[in-house]
Amino acid sequence: ATKAAAKKMSDNKKEIKNIYNNLQIHKKSDISITYNELSSLLSIKSLSKINKIYEDIEKNIVYDKIINEKKEIIKYIKKEYNYEDWYVKGFT
Repeated sequence: ATKAAAKKMSDNKKEIKNIYNNLQIHKKSDISITYNELSSLLSIKSLSKINKIYEDIEKNIVYDKIINEKKEIIKYIKKEYNYEDWYVKGFT
């Protein structure tokens, strides 16, 4: 039983490593849009609001609901947060 348990543990480690390696991002700084860009894009100065939106973006990237590309993130923000009339130079 010990050999079987060790094999299962080894397989689990390999599976976890494989999942980790296939993530689009591994830390917040890997996200293709910055806090400052988000703040400018949304015209929001409140750090707590920006944090909530950034965490939402992070979660959706990790769950592969959005692609970690600036244009895709902006498209998601516009749709999800109903910002239809923005124009910010460099973001559209």
